[in-house]
Amino acid sequence: MGVLRLGYGSEFHLLRYLGNHRGVLNRAIQTLMPDVKRIEWLDFPFAPKAEHGDREFKGVEFLPEDDPVRKAWSNFWPAGHAWGKGNPPNWDAVGHTLGRVLSWSSRLSPPDIHRKTSALSDVENQRLNE
Repeated sequence: MGVLRLGYGSEFHLLRYLGNHRGVLNRAIQTLMPDVKRIEWLDFPFAPKAEHGDREFKGVEFLPEDDPVRKAWSNFWPAGHAWGKGNPPNWDAVGHTLGRVLSWSSRLSPPDIHRKTSALSDVENQRLNE
């Protein structure tokens, strides 16, 4: 988590919507992805030594240890990868719904949304880029 300032930055606004306007955020996502009926947002991991006491999820650590996506991820994003430099992306929010994992980094536009089982369909990608 970066330095949060009241009213400043995309991370602040995303956290504001998760905390105070979750229904509005969910409906906006469901407009882009009509087959999504329910989104469950994951709580951040605790990090007692961090300034805010929390930390962002990294890579795919939010998935169960035995999930096959973890192995696929390690092949895709190996430690020391030239453009990844071994540091996986940090997610400002992670939610899931019926076989999908939705991961947001509020620093990116449009948001990165990853399916647990496959890439987004062309139609869904087009909706996100409109």
